[in-house]
Formats: sequence, C-alpha cells, structure tokens
Amino acid sequence: MVNNSRKKRALEAKARAEREGRTQERQPRNQTWALKDGWRNVILATSISIYSGAGQLIKKIPWDNGRIRGLGWSASPEHLVVVSENGNARCYYDFEGNFTQFSLGKLAESNGVLECQFWDNGFVALLSNNTFVSVSKYDDPNPRPLASTAGYADKSIHSWAIVPPFYQLGQHVEVLISIDNTVLVLDTNEARDKYLEEGPFSHMSVSPNGDFIALFTVTGHIWVITSDFHRKVSDLKTDVVGTPDQLLWCGNHAVAVVTGDEILLVGPQGGTLNLYYDSPVFAISEIDGMRTITEEKHDFYSMVPESIVNIFKIGSVSPAAILLDCVEQLDRNSPKADENLQIIRASLPDAVNACIEAAGYEFESYWQKALLKAAAFGKAAIDLYDSDYFVQMCEYIRVLNVVRQINVGLLISHTQLVSLTPNKLIDRLLLRKMHLLAFKCTEYLRLPQYKVYIHWACSKVRISNADDETVCREIVAKLGALSGASYEEIATTAHEEGRSKLAIMLTHYEPRPGKQVPLLLNMNEQELALDKAIESFDANLIIYVLLYLQQKLTIAAFYRFISDKPMASRCFEFYCKQLNNHKLLSDFYYQDDRRFESAQLLLNQSFKETDLDVQQDTLKEVIQTFQESKEKSFEVKAIEEQSKLLKLQAQLELDYDSTFVGQTVSQTISTLLSMSQHSRAVKVKDEFKVPERRFYWIKLQAYIARRDWDELHKFARAKKSPIGYLPFFNQCYKAGSKRQALLYVPMCTDVSYKQRIDMYIQVDGIRQAAQEAVKAKDLQALEELEPLATTTVRSEIADFVNQLKSKN
Repeated sequence: MVNNSRKKRALEAKARAEREGRTQERQPRNQTWALKDGWRNVILATSISIYSGAGQLIKKIPWDNGRIRGLGWSASPEHLVVVSENGNARCYYDFEGNFTQFSLGKLAESNGVLECQFWDNGFVALLSNNTFVSVSKYDDPNPRPLASTAGYADKSIHSWAIVPPFYQLGQHVEVLISIDNTVLVLDTNEARDKYLEEGPFSHMSVSPNGDFIALFTVTGHIWVITSDFHRKVSDLKTDVVGTPDQLLWCGNHAVAVVTGDEILLVGPQGGTLNLYYDSPVFAISEIDGMRTITEEKHDFYSMVPESIVNIFKIGSVSPAAILLDCVEQLDRNSPKADENLQIIRASLPDAVNACIEAAGYEFESYWQKALLKAAAFGKAAIDLYDSDYFVQMCEYIRVLNVVRQINVGLLISHTQLVSLTPNKLIDRLLLRKMHLLAFKCTEYLRLPQYKVYIHWACSKVRISNADDETVCREIVAKLGALSGASYEEIATTAHEEGRSKLAIMLTHYEPRPGKQVPLLLNMNEQELALDKAIESFDANLIIYVLLYLQQKLTIAAFYRFISDKPMASRCFEFYCKQLNNHKLLSDFYYQDDRRFESAQLLLNQSFKETDLDVQQDTLKEVIQTFQESKEKSFEVKAIEEQSKLLKLQAQLELDYDSTFVGQTVSQTISTLLSMSQHSRAVKVKDEFKVPERRFYWIKLQAYIARRDWDELHKFARAKKSPIGYLPFFNQCYKAGSKRQALLYVPMCTDVSYKQRIDMYIQVDGIRQAAQEAVKAKDLQALEELEPLATTTVRSEIADFVNQLKSKN
C-alpha cells in the first residue's frame, strides 16, 4: 500500500521512469575539472585552471609547453595529464604544479600531436601523419606506436575512439578508426577491417562497460552495435543537422548527442529526450550516467535505478514500497504498519535489501533516512539477517554526504564510490589537503590512518615556516602514536625541499634500517648511513652501503673511511672472499697494513699459479713475511717444505716424463712406487721424514693399485709390518682378490681367533677356519661352520667335532 502523501513524488518518478531514455538529474559528480583558458585544445594556453566539482578554483598552474592537444585525468591516483603538440606529456601529481614529463618519442616530436583520448591509466595520441601512439602507464611510460595504416595513407580519418585494455583479453588498447564507409580496429600488431557500409562515421563512442559502440553517421543516424561488430542493437534517425560536437554514453543504457547548447538522449529502445541549456554545454560519460558542464552549472544525469522505480511509482505494491509505507504508518501509530508487514513477511529480506540499495542511489538526505529507517524496521522483524550490507551502506552514505558538500566538491554517487573504493576517495581528499576530513573518514570507515598522517607531515614540511626542530617535534608527536610508522617519505620530502637538517632528524625515527640507510645515502650522509647499518647488525645492509661508497669514493678514501670500523671491515673482507676478488682484497690488506693476511692471500694464489718460477718467488715472499713473527714458525717451516717439494717434483717430471707438480708427498711416493722406482721413493720418504707407518700404507696401496701380488707378498714378508697385516687382508679383499687376502689371515696374529675365523669365512677358507677352531678347541664354532662347507670339508669338520667331543 502506498500512502497518498507521496503521490506527487511518485507521479514524477513514474513520468521519468516511463520514458525510454529515462534519466534522473543529479548534482555535480566527484570530479576535479581541469579547464584551460578557453574551451578548445588548439588555443595556446598560458595557464591551466583546476576547479572542484562545485566550481571552486583550486589552483591555477602556469603552462609554457606550447599548444595543448590532450587533457585528461588518471583514475588512481588522480593525476592531471597534459599532452602538448610537440609530443611532450606532463603528469601533474599534485595541485601545486609539480609534474613529471616524458616524450611520446621521435615520431611524435617530428610529426606533432593532433588529438588525444584517455582512459583510466593511459591514453592514445593521434599524430599528424595518421599514426597512433599509446601510453599504458604514467608511472613507467613506454610509448608504443600502434600498427600502421599504410594501406589507407591517402584516406582521411573521420573519427576515432579507443577500447581500453581492461576490456580486451590480450590486455592491450584498441583504436577504432572511421575511414571511408568502414571501421578499422587497430592494435599493436595489426589493423583489421570490419567491412562496414553505413559510414562514414563522424563520431564514435565506446560504452563504459565496453560492450557496445555508438556511431554517428554523416546522414544523422545513431547506430549502436556490439563491441565485436557482430550484432546491430539499434539504428535511429535523428534531426541533428550537421556534425555534432560530441557523441558519448550516458552510463551503459543511453547515448547522448551534444550540439551547441542542446543534448539529445537516446534510450535503448529508441526513445529520445532533449535537454536544453542557456549556453554551450560540454558532457563527459560516467559508469552510471553523464556529467554536463556549462558556464553556469555542472549537472549529473543517470538512469533512474529499478529499485527506486519499484518503490516510488504510483500504485506500487512491491515489497519494498509496502515496507516504506509501514514506517510512515508506524510514525502515525497506525495498526496498518503491522498488517502491511505481515503481507510482505515472505519477501521481507528482499524488501530490506531493496530499501538499502535505493538509499544508496538517493542524493537527498530526507529520502536516505526514510529508506534506511524502513530497512532497519524490516530487518528487525527477520529472525536471521546479516546486517553487514546495511551497516556498510550507512557508512558509505554518511561519507558521501560529507564529501558532497560545496566546500569539498567531491560529488560522487554510491556506484562511483564502490568503483573507486574508499581508499581511493581518501587519496583524493589528501590531494586536496583536507587532512582532517580524510582522518575522520578513515576513522569512521575503519581504514588505515598512516597515509593520512604521512601526507599531513609531508605537507607540513613543504609549507611550514617554523624551524626544523619545531617541525620535527610536531611530526613526531603526531606519528608517535602509530606503531611502526615510516618516516621514509617525510624525510625524502624534507630533503627534496632543501631542509637537509630536518631530513636527517626525521631519519633517526625511521624504525626500519632497510629504509633508513638508503635515505641517508641519498642525502649524502655517508658516514651516518654506515653507522646506522652497523647498528642494525645486518651484514647485507652493511655490504650494500660499502658497495655504494666504493662507487662514490676513490680506493684510498674508501679504505680510510672503513679503517676505524671493524665490523664494516670484516663485512667487506667477507664480501671479497665470497666473490674471490683477490685484487680487491689484496688492496684492502695493503691499505690496512695487514701484512700477514696479505701473505696468506699470496700463499693461496700461489697454489693456482702454473708457472713454477713465479710460484717459487711467491713462496719466498710469503716466507720472508712470516719470518718477521716468531708465532709464524710453523707456517714458515711448512712453506719451506712446500717449496722444497715443488723443486723435487719439477726434477722428477724431467727425469720420468710424468706429472708430479701439485701432488702431496704421499702422492709423489705412491706415483714413484707405481713406476717401480722403489729406491727413489725411499729417498723422498727419508728426505721429507715420512713416518714408517705412513710409508707402509702408501706402499701397500701402490702395490694393490698395480695388482702386483708377488711384490706385495715379498714386501709383507720382508720384515714385520708396523701397521700389522690386517690392512693387507682388507685391501686385497676390497680389490676383489679373496685368494690373495687368504694368504694374510695366518699373519694376522694380533687379532683373536674368532676374528681370524670370520676372515677365513669372508674369503671362503672354510677348511682353514675349521682348523683355526680346532686349535682353539671351539666346538660351537665348528658346528656353525659345518653348514657352510662343501661335502668333503663337511666330513673333515665332522671328524674334528667327534675328536673334540671324545676329549671332553
């Protein structure tokens, strides 16, 4: 049931809703406008004026870069992008006139820019030679020319439009070009002809969602097709005479044709609506509507949402309309409130959601409150209802109402806020230096507040005339309550503003050394940066600073810089060793007067030297250095032995034409023995005082390697072995010769009989093992051997067993 008190409003809503191209007039949208001195881009401007959405002048920026051919905004962050005729593009990252500049390339510089079209994060420029250049990122611009239209070089371009990359599977921008009667689709790789016959098209426009394309023919027809050019949606003949000023979309449902002081809106079913103004009008498409700007006002038009139509149309019996009526009846203490609530009991959740949604679309606080009150009343009657949507809508509406005020000028709709996100809205408030409002919004929406504090602090640094100590105290007092707050951006701002003392003071409060140290290096505070890195005990950070200093300073100055910093010196030494940079390490030891470390480094290098004379000279130099200290006597003796060994090995190579240099003493002896140079091996053994036990091991392994079993046996029987005979057995067994290993088992008198029995078993000497067990009178061992023996040996073992049993 609908109360008669709302009849007038409902009638007006119905009248608007029943139009095919129904629209709803709104107040100005959240957009900061950049208007040059004059409406046309071809005018040579001397300044750019930036206004809020409420028409208040924010800033006038000087312009000195020639004729402006393109003027647009990036979506996030909100930066003004200006493209000049000479191919230069400026990206103003604040409203103070600070900018970064980049070139569109030599092609743009030589041919000049005619026109630009922008999307959220980039733009496409049309050059005078009918080529296109695209830029997809403002923070890392990489201008790329699109595919050539050489096949249509003699054809004029009637109009063009862009399809942003986020609508394409390949994530690249496409350009639609009207040439003759057809349309070309241009990307970075190719130009594709769509073979249309309805052209030429004086204007083209892509819908905000990228699903449709509107084309205006020279005969006055508005033609709407799908973006893949497969299906025609509508074709309407208009009364527009000549070429209109603009063709654009009003949301995704209507097309607007702007001509002078008049706008023609065309609905999806061909319905039209004319809008008249007192002065020339300029329009901009939005995701949910269209904004118009004249000399007097800034309006916003959008389609009336379905939820509002269902609630406010005359005679509506939708659950949401009845729920809204329930609240009005409740205010009158009427029992109809409960009766109507019972009527929509089954559809109550949907009614609540519809009222919440409609409240988001409303701009007037009266109807926002009424709809939210109805939603609150309805959800209270539901047993289980998730109130998150209701709470979020209340928060969003409150923030929207605040930023829509004339002193703020961010007049955005709920749809635009959801698309923009609250975080990006805070960024726009900060860009306008509305720090208190931004803080209140983040507090209310429970968003992180650190970026508000940091932006405030950066602004404080830029505009404050107070001394550095006072500014630092004020900033620290504000940020001190934030745990882990970073001072990196603030200190960088202070340094850029020429307040070096303040920048250094702020870096002391930076909690992360990884951020603090690079800041100090950028400020040329090299010693302080190294001290902070050392205090962090982070070896990687210390090495980072050292490498930076090494590039900036001379070698001598660098070594003097770190000479009194032991930890830095050790880190640098470790780094050089890891890289095997002997030259750098040698210079470091020399500058630090570390003679013994230098000598040790020379010694290590000598092992890699292939020239024997150079190696000997290096060893002599090392010996001379080590002889200066009594504590290095062992090192001196060892190096002298190494030098003597090298001389001997060089002579052996001449005598035997074999490789000796680089071997150890043991390897040298082994090589000689393998060459049957026994006497020479003994001489080397005596000269270098090789112990007898080690010599036996070397000789044993040499004979085993040669498989010289006879010489090995003679060597074993020549005299008593200082290493025993168990190694002989083991080495023969490992070499795979059980027969030879068997010969050395009886000689292993220093082991127990049980070990000898096990050794016999290993080499298949079962008879000998049985004899060893008989000698030891070990009946159990004999019985265990019997299953392992052959038939003949088994009978012998049986006799041995009977003999032992009879004696027992």
